[in-house]
Amino acid sequence: MRCTVNCGDEDMKNFLIILSMGWALSVGYALAGQAEDAFAKANSFYNQGDFTQARQWYKQAAEQEHAMAQYKLGAILDSGKDNSYGKDPIQAQHWYQQAANQGVVDAQNALGEIAVLKQEYDKAILWFKKAGEQGFAAAQANLAKLYQEGKGVSKDLVQAAHWYAKAAIQGDKSAQYQLGWLYAHGEGVEQNYPQAAQWYEKAAAQGEVYAQYQLAWLHYNGQGVTQDEAKAFEWLQKAAEQGHAPAQVDLAGMYYTGKGQEKDANQAFVWYEKAARQGYVRGQIGLGIMYEKGEGVAQDWVVACQWYDIAAHRGDIEAVRLQAAMREKLSPEQILEAEQLARAWLKKHAKH
Repeated sequence: MRCTVNCGDEDMKNFLIILSMGWALSVGYALAGQAEDAFAKANSFYNQGDFTQARQWYKQAAEQEHAMAQYKLGAILDSGKDNSYGKDPIQAQHWYQQAANQGVVDAQNALGEIAVLKQEYDKAILWFKKAGEQGFAAAQANLAKLYQEGKGVSKDLVQAAHWYAKAAIQGDKSAQYQLGWLYAHGEGVEQNYPQAAQWYEKAAAQGEVYAQYQLAWLHYNGQGVTQDEAKAFEWLQKAAEQGHAPAQVDLAGMYYTGKGQEKDANQAFVWYEKAARQGYVRGQIGLGIMYEKGEGVAQDWVVACQWYDIAAHRGDIEAVRLQAAMREKLSPEQILEAEQLARAWLKKHAKH
């Protein structure tokens, strides 16, 4: 385009402005396209498990203000998935912040979780609310927990129930469990066992172990559901198979007494032992009783005393009573052997 007739300075100025705007837009579109291409490449490498290449391409897109690339880069740096680079919490937080400022709810929630770890609960509340108000379930559940525990805000179980409900409706299994617990105990909401059972079941179906355990006891006691020992057994087994020690002990008890299924001392022994070896006192006592009585395992009073000693070491009154009674049946040599076995176990499992 040329100015051929009466082209004044003002016309030329307007022409140059329009030209520069067009150039800026074309450059902007080009850069946006480059960022999107880099992001797509990063996603491809990420899905292939090549986190080094993924990090590099996410960084290229992130530096061009690609919001999700900024979050994804932060997540890789936060987790240390790129073994060649390792963890970099400072840079991770930097990129989360960039993404959060652009409204990425995943990044806002991540900043909230970082703030919780630093016990900066005021900041955590801020970020969880930003993401939660945009409907991000994980942030809603996190916010509810802070209201439940009174961290960063005054303890408010009504608000906790409110935010757990928002997350639970979206299928967040942790929120479903917590909401069920609030209904079961009448905290923040009116006590309602049918509602508790409903939310526990939704969470339990997604594999939430604590919900499986609580749901088992609602079935066992007939609270909010028809009493059904077989159902209780079924949910206890699911929780026990995930390593939940209280469920393992209660499952052992049901096998031992024949509730919910046929009596099976061998299976009772198996589940008591699993709980005992996790350091769970009730499991240790149960295992000691099985050895003392010779049920589900060959009778062995020394080993029975060993497990009573281990449980008594934790100060459990019942274990101390059983320990004293067992020692009356043993010789001094057998008591010494049991003590040595107990000390060796405790030393090996010092964290318990």
